[in-house]
Amino acid sequence: MNVASGFASVIGGGGGVDNSFNGFGNTASADWSVVGGGSMNAIQAYAPESSIGGGSMNTIQAYAPESTIGGGATNTIQLYAYASTIGGGYSNSIQIQARGSTIGGGAFNLIQTNAYESTIAGGDANNIQADAARSTIGGGSYNTIETNAFDSTIGGGFLNRIQASATESTIAGVIST
Repeated sequence: MNVASGFASVIGGGGGVDNSFNGFGNTASADWSVVGGGSMNAIQAYAPESSIGGGSMNTIQAYAPESTIGGGATNTIQLYAYASTIGGGYSNSIQIQARGSTIGGGAFNLIQTNAYESTIAGGDANNIQADAARSTIGGGSYNTIETNAFDSTIGGGFLNRIQASATESTIAGVIST
């Protein structure tokens, strides 16, 4: 069963139950929130003006207002990561207080706590660590911008790493630097 409990919240469709009566419903608990469809998607209370387009098991946690998950599965925008976006993909996460951050898609990408205004465009298992604010990973796989390396960029590639506190650093995109 779908539940829209926030003021002026909307659920467009999806949800339902299976033959064993397990619920697959969507939840829109925040005011002015929208879940377009899919199953088991949730916008928690105190995340007003947030939206989930569809997919399954996506969550926008409390106190993450004006945030969006386009679709995909098991993507999460955590507490206080307001105005953040996950376009789609699988098991991507924007953690606590990483406000204004974006993950375009891909799988297992992570923007950690306080890495605000950071972007991972896509790829697989890329990681912007805590306090590496305003940093960018363009794509590729297993790339990491470590803690406090703010304003840094990895263009893409595989197994690239900008070390902790190496601020304003750039790796264009190669294999294992």
